[in-house]
Amino acid sequence: MFNVLYTKRHDNVILDPNEFDKMLKETDPNLTNFFADIRSKKIVAILYLMAGIRNQHVNNFKLELALYIAGSGVTCDAINALSSAGVSVTHQT
Repeated sequence: MFNVLYTKRHDNVILDPNEFDKMLKETDPNLTNFFADIRSKKIVAILYLMAGIRNQHVNNFKLELALYIAGSGVTCDAINALSSAGVSVTHQT
């Protein structure tokens, strides 16, 4: 890609991403789908971060629910049963 950009350095700047991608493909066939690959990897990374944030909020809710239930006088066995169902954390947490 460096060679392509170096040879085109005095040409007009291409601001349209589709035109830029087309220019890359025409100049060097090895760069076909270069930006599509980068986009898909970036999308996967963003979705992974979003899932992590969602998971953190779910875990915090489970902890808060278990603390509320324990404060209400529910037995440890009942809290562990809810933990097994995936609703709250264990009583030891």
